[in-house]
Amino acid sequence: MPSLKKLSICIPTYNFGKFIGETIDSILPQMNTSVELIIVDGASTDNTEQIVLTYIKNSKHSIIYHRLPQKGGIDRDMECSVTFASGEYIWLFSSDDLMKKGAISRALLEIESGLDVYLISYSLCNFDMEKIIDFHMFYDHQDRIFDLSNKEQRQMYFKNARNSEPFFSFMSSLILNRKKWNESSVNSIYYGTCWAHVPRIFNFMPTGLKVKVITDSLLDKRSGNDSFMDKGVIHRVGIAIYGYTKIADDIFGHNSFEAFHVNRVLRNEFGLRTLLFLKSQATNAHDLSQINKMACILYQKSILSCRIANIIFKLFSVKTCRYIHKVRKTIRESLKKSKKPLMYKNLSQ
Repeated sequence: MPSLKKLSICIPTYNFGKFIGETIDSILPQMNTSVELIIVDGASTDNTEQIVLTYIKNSKHSIIYHRLPQKGGIDRDMECSVTFASGEYIWLFSSDDLMKKGAISRALLEIESGLDVYLISYSLCNFDMEKIIDFHMFYDHQDRIFDLSNKEQRQMYFKNARNSEPFFSFMSSLILNRKKWNESSVNSIYYGTCWAHVPRIFNFMPTGLKVKVITDSLLDKRSGNDSFMDKGVIHRVGIAIYGYTKIADDIFGHNSFEAFHVNRVLRNEFGLRTLLFLKSQATNAHDLSQINKMACILYQKSILSCRIANIIFKLFSVKTCRYIHKVRKTIRESLKKSKKPLMYKNLSQ
């Protein structure tokens, strides 16, 4: 029987053969005998298998590769990767992100404190992994430990969140106690949402959920390579808005403090400009219906900012949004030719 590890790095992947070698290269030099690497391949149709098997053949480190007979989706593939883990802790990781030097040694040091979840900060990079910015998850940017089973600490945590990452949306930021993970279950209704792990973690709260926020950036996140974009940008935004709204309503209640702040961070991430951009991309009545539904969800709160945003959203027609998007695109191309840097980068670009 293989010896138990301290840390299992769990990578679910599908058709990321172009990137997974670079990801593995960022991990292997940092590994020691207390760390294992687990890769679950959701029946990739590219060269992912050949690349991983080459690393297994040539590496002295513990690499477990399991190829599924068919694609299960990120929710099931992520769960499957954990079933192969023997580590006291699991670090969920994407197959196109990179670990920075010293990341694993820092993780091993942190998990000695025995908390339930470690939330790792990261540097946001472009597609070619050139750094854009160190990404901050909280308004109060400092290392802190929160007991989310404590109402006051949970409210402080939710209120301080700048985006959905504090609510465990970014897989590569998560190091979790494997025993705790196995003690929690997830309702099958969340499979296919891409966020099934989130209610699983939220369900830790009744028995205690201690989270440490680590503000040092330990990994590089590749942008411009969103695997959830396979059905288009409107569907991608809907995944986040519908999924997180349902989770917050189910776990905490529609009118809860927690649901209010989940709605707030969704508005931060997918604001009015994003919704107007989506309008410009609508090609049929179904698209427009979905965008209108997202706006209703985002601006459902009876606060002034939501009311104003909702009025503006309704005032701009699809035709107007397309015209504005066309003008902005022309300006961007002109700036690009003149080599002047763009001062913003968001989904509508």
